[in-house]
Amino acid sequence: MEGPTPVSSLLHAATMVTAGVHVLLRFCTIFEQVNFISNLLVIVGCCTVFFASCFAISSFDIKKILAYSTMCQIGFMFICCGFSCYNLAFFHLIIHALYKCCLFLCAGVLIELHQGEQDIRYMQSSLQQINFFVFLIFLISCLSLIGFPFTIGFISKELIFCKFSFFFFQKIVYYLL
Repeated sequence: MEGPTPVSSLLHAATMVTAGVHVLLRFCTIFEQVNFISNLLVIVGCCTVFFASCFAISSFDIKKILAYSTMCQIGFMFICCGFSCYNLAFFHLIIHALYKCCLFLCAGVLIELHQGEQDIRYMQSSLQQINFFVFLIFLISCLSLIGFPFTIGFISKELIFCKFSFFFFQKIVYYLL
């Protein structure tokens, strides 16, 4: 991500995620007719979640970590569309846009505080200089991103995991019987 951080915030929170998932949501009638597409969406979503998480863990650039995190959340939205939970996918889309925008804007404050340095390994020394309000927004957004209880991210991800476990259990019972 070579653009300025506010532009990254808009791209990840509004444009990039919304366009792809909105197209999926608009084609929901086609997905209901073809069972193969729904299964493919679940598989692609699970692979996206896994690989984006692995890439985010191995990266040191704060904006790349947030971008890979966005890809992970897109995987969750694909899983919802594969399970025909289109309203849940839209709910997670809106929730993700809110906290991801806050995360990118707070990351921009951190990058500005460190004179343009985006490597998180070098950000440890002067985190005490950060404004308490920015710290609080960053903390709440991070907790929502990981799905910490009593945050809005917890509600949307818990609904996704409940649907995933229900459909997974249903498929196992179907194939065993």
